[in-house]
Formats: sequence, C-alpha cells, structure tokens
Amino acid sequence: MILPMQWNEAHALLDGAQSVIIVTHVFPDGDAIGSLLGLSHALRECGKTVIAAVDGGVPDYLRFLPGSAAVESTLNGVTADLVITLDASDVARTGEVGKTALALGKPVIMVDHHPTNPSFGTVNLLNVTATATAEILVDWLEALAIPLSKDTATALLTGIVTDTLCFRVSSVTSDTFGKAQKLMAAGAALVEITQHTVNRRSAGAFRLWARVMPTVQIEDHVIWIVIDKMARAASGLADDESDGSLSALLIEADDAYISGTFRETKEGRVELSFRAVPGFNVSQTALSLGGGGHIQAAGATVDGPLADVVTRVVPLLKAAAAAGSPVYP
Repeated sequence: MILPMQWNEAHALLDGAQSVIIVTHVFPDGDAIGSLLGLSHALRECGKTVIAAVDGGVPDYLRFLPGSAAVESTLNGVTADLVITLDASDVARTGEVGKTALALGKPVIMVDHHPTNPSFGTVNLLNVTATATAEILVDWLEALAIPLSKDTATALLTGIVTDTLCFRVSSVTSDTFGKAQKLMAAGAALVEITQHTVNRRSAGAFRLWARVMPTVQIEDHVIWIVIDKMARAASGLADDESDGSLSALLIEADDAYISGTFRETKEGRVELSFRAVPGFNVSQTALSLGGGGHIQAAGATVDGPLADVVTRVVPLLKAAAAAGSPVYP
C-alpha cells in the first residue's frame, strides 16, 4: 500500500525546530550519505543548527563530498528539537546514533523509499516509487522553496546515481532524469560523481574477488557467493569497506534471475545481500529473514554459522526465482 506523503506535517515540524539531528543507516551507501549531506547543507543554509551522524562515519570513497568531514560517528550528550532519519528501512538500521537520537524523545521525520519500511516516524515521507531517498529530498526542498546550492546538489545527485547504478534500474523514470537535470543545473558534476562511485572499486575488493570467486554456484537461476571472514581479512578490506557490490556483479550472469552474497562478519553473523532482475522479488525473502529493502535489491543480517545460513537461505532464493518471470527474457 502506498501511503500519502505527509508534506504539511513535515513542514510544520521543521518550521518549529531550530536544531536538528539527522541520521542514516548503518554501513551507509551513496544514497545514505548523499541524502545525509544534501539535507544537512540545505538546512544549514536556512539557518538551522544541524548535527549529521552515521555509525562509523563516512566511508572513504564518499569523502569527496563537501561537508563529509563534519559528519559525526557517535552522538554523545547532544540534544535537538527534531530528529530526521534518512534511507533507513527500520529503526534498527539507524544503528547506535539512531538509538541515541530517538531516545531524546523528540519528534521524528522519517524519509525513505524502501517498501518494507513500517513508517516508524512521527511524520513519514515514504515514497516507495522513488529511486532513492535523495530523490524524495529534491521534492521536499522544492516544496519548502529552499534553493539548491552546488554542495546540496552534488550530494543529492550522488544519492540518485549510486542507488540507480547510474540510471540502470527499473524504477528510473523520466521524472528521475528531470531531477538529475535540476541537480546538474545547480552545479553537480555527473562525471566526477560517477568516477568516485560507480566507476571505482578499491584494490582490496579485487583481492577479495580473486579469493572468493571459486565459491560461486548457480542453480535453478540463482547465483550465489560465500565470503568467510578469513577471506575478507586476507583481502585487507576494512570492516566498513564495500566488497565492490558482488551481488550486483553476479546478477549480470545471463542464466541468473536472483543473486545472493553471504558475508561472514568478525562476530560470526552473516550479512546477506540479494539482487534480482525485473520480474522477480527479493524484498519478501529479506523481510522474512528480519531484513528489508527493495523488490530487486534487499538484504538482511542473521545469526551464523555461515554454512547453516547458506543451506537455509539458498532454497528461499530458489523459491523466489521460481515464483517470478523475467520481464526481458
């Protein structure tokens, strides 16, 4: 069910707040950080006091974005009139900074585009047809009559570019391109953004791929890969560093409808990342495992051991593959 956007209620809360805490989800991607920085710039330019935070801070590859150095990795002893959560599909995804912010008992504006979001805010700006949370923020800033500065535009276009894999997912519409055009007109450089994000992977990611590619299996139109903690440690990747979007790479296999990445953490839990081609749904599989996400891109984190998780989850992915039909056979 698509809920109505609570624009007026969000405007009222924002108008009545002088200080704002903005948080996003753990293990942040380009949309999370782009949205966090884009809204932070816009509200500061309106005279608001803004504290932006995310567990672990901004990932290295996104530190080219203006204002990234000011993002906090923890929230201790802070207060504000209002809390805004961005791109977090549920409360748990906001991490420790979210827990601290929400414990203040202040009104919460939740902005997101994940269809599994339970609308946990005091006011909810949930648009499941948007390609990215950054796209919703473009609409919100326009409704607020807040002009787009170059810094705001650069951050928000980063969110859209990364969440659409550079405009290559099925949710992209002419309206998405219209918003991107507005952001570019405000000074955002598309080439710079793509070079820092979708066109770049760390050397550690390639070292990891070299180690784990022999684990790739494909059965019944499901392709999956297993990354144990020893392989990740040997690659030199930091705990918060991306593995290079292996699920997105695997789904390019011509016989695959659904891909899955099983990544073991140092604590022995397993992070799951799923992708699907148009015509297939991995969001419900992720939701059944305590996670969430989009129809074609979702995930969850579950308790290990790794081998048991693979044995339990692969049949669920095969069932999802059997339940769909390719839109572009």
